[in-house]
Amino acid sequence: MDQPVRAAHSLRAEAAFRVHLEAAGARLLESRWLGNGVGHRVRCAAGHLCAPRPSNVQQGQGLCRTCARKDPLAAAAAFRERLAAAGARLLEPVWLGVHAPHRIRCAGGHETLRRPSAVRRSGWVCRRCPRPAAAALT
Repeated sequence: MDQPVRAAHSLRAEAAFRVHLEAAGARLLESRWLGNGVGHRVRCAAGHLCAPRPSNVQQGQGLCRTCARKDPLAAAAAFRERLAAAGARLLEPVWLGVHAPHRIRCAGGHETLRRPSAVRRSGWVCRRCPRPAAAALT
């Protein structure tokens, strides 16, 4: 690909990225275009800092990992918050991921293994304790 064609392609990619950001209510924080395959610092409409690659956005992958519920740090924090709200405590020294069972001590003192994805979906921390009313409805 010769230089003028490459420059035109890059200009189109930049324009498309900027249009997508504006439509999503996001703000580009970079002072210049870095290229289609490089992450650009962006503040999403919800205020999260993220760094999507324009080529990925063009393919429909979205802007913000946190908003898409794909951010491991946000998932770990949300899991800890759910446990604290239920009076439970995480016993694992490290985050094992959303689909791996984690050791938990519930408010009733039972030690159990629960996947964060299952707790998020069901609202139920301990299988030995009575199921919370809100979780029983789902």
